[in-house]
Amino acid sequence: MLVSPVPGVDRQHLIAELGEVDRGLQNVRGSNGAPRDRYNAYIRWATASATRLGRLVSQADLERLVQTRIFWSMLSMASLADVPAVWVPLDAEIERQLVLIAGSLDEVRATVDRWSRKGVFVVADTSVYIKHPEKFGEWDLREHAAALAEPIHLLVPIQVVDELDSLKESRTKPVRWRAGQSLAVMNRIFVGTSFSATLQPEDWSAYERGEEGNPRGALSAELLFDPPGHQRLPIADDEIIDRAAAVQALAGRQVTLLTYDTGMAMRARAAGLKDVRLDLPPEEDD
Repeated sequence: MLVSPVPGVDRQHLIAELGEVDRGLQNVRGSNGAPRDRYNAYIRWATASATRLGRLVSQADLERLVQTRIFWSMLSMASLADVPAVWVPLDAEIERQLVLIAGSLDEVRATVDRWSRKGVFVVADTSVYIKHPEKFGEWDLREHAAALAEPIHLLVPIQVVDELDSLKESRTKPVRWRAGQSLAVMNRIFVGTSFSATLQPEDWSAYERGEEGNPRGALSAELLFDPPGHQRLPIADDEIIDRAAAVQALAGRQVTLLTYDTGMAMRARAAGLKDVRLDLPPEEDD
């Protein structure tokens, strides 16, 4: 039930507005007026809630939580608001929406708590899994993420996994092999229903021994699934950026996107992400 915030949305503002929407619908449910008054209160709540959330969440979320099919049906039944046949579906819809809104609010709060942990958030687009000189699982992202001692959290949108699955059928052997290798590592580290794992533990050994060398924060990986009801954008690059931007809004800090593609870097920059365009070694550069 996790909502998809619009890029740039303040996470605490989103939580506050979802809370107001929830309380408003609870007031509608608890009202003791005449059926028409209850109907009018519901329509006013939906209209006000759409305004509250319209600039904060995706259109799909707005339709799932507020502007539902039942809402639009009810809107066309103003002349029948006193008819008992309208009361039952209206009450059922109010109860259903209360469950959805409360669940979304709980998940946003839990996600904000989870992504408030210390560290740098990084998303690598599909090109990095294919073109990076080091195989996935052996990456050292400290230089790219501008982080030395801080933990680095690599976020893997499921769109990237799907693209790698497609690339397993590539006619180019190196591409086919790197896609399969990356997927094999993911399948190994994301065990059971746990979709987060440590790729590299933190290393402070040189620092503790008083020797030269920088401490290294841990590198973890987390798989990002599509939210329920989510409709992917038609361009895969835009979808990956959209997922990264949603994390950025809920994490309350900038997310770094790694890519070998100039167009992807530009799209990420336009979405407010920190873009890092990697360069191929000279012998591989076109």
